[in-house]
Amino acid sequence: SEVWTTDNVIVELFGGKDIPVADAAVTYTVKNKAPLDDAYLGADKKSMEAGTGPKEITLRTDDDGRVAVYFKRSKITGANILDIQPEGLAPYVFQDDTYPAPASNIEVFPEEDHFTTGQKVNFRLRVLDEFGNVIPDLDIEIAMLGNKRGEWEVIQNFGIKTDADGILEREFEMPTRGNMSCR
Repeated sequence: SEVWTTDNVIVELFGGKDIPVADAAVTYTVKNKAPLDDAYLGADKKSMEAGTGPKEITLRTDDDGRVAVYFKRSKITGANILDIQPEGLAPYVFQDDTYPAPASNIEVFPEEDHFTTGQKVNFRLRVLDEFGNVIPDLDIEIAMLGNKRGEWEVIQNFGIKTDADGILEREFEMPTRGNMSCR
């Protein structure tokens, strides 16, 4: 599951001979600790648009023994923990590991955009998702292009993975031919 997404968690209660248990209370409790404590619950889909909500909610089963709660995962990557306590039964702990959303921002250092002929430049990239989470172990291909006679050609390229902090570093040597435009 991706961070900051909404899902519904459904409980079905059955008694003896698999008869649905109607009108039974089921308490859902988010047990996330900081920094994942922005996760919350809602009784319906509309309540999930608020951006915040209760950490605990009690709902009752319908005539078919079913009840559903909406659950908004944390914005931060990690394990969301939901405790489900049906009336008169042992609690059930549900753990939902989340992953970053797709990459939406790449910070590049150094910020300069002009270098001298033959200069070695250590580029550092930090990859983030739309929530500001770093994206570890992401395969990235980096290519330096040079403009030769009006056409862009690959001068150097590397395939590399981001580290656990969403960072990768690689040194490039600027072309030795003067006044060549690169990107």
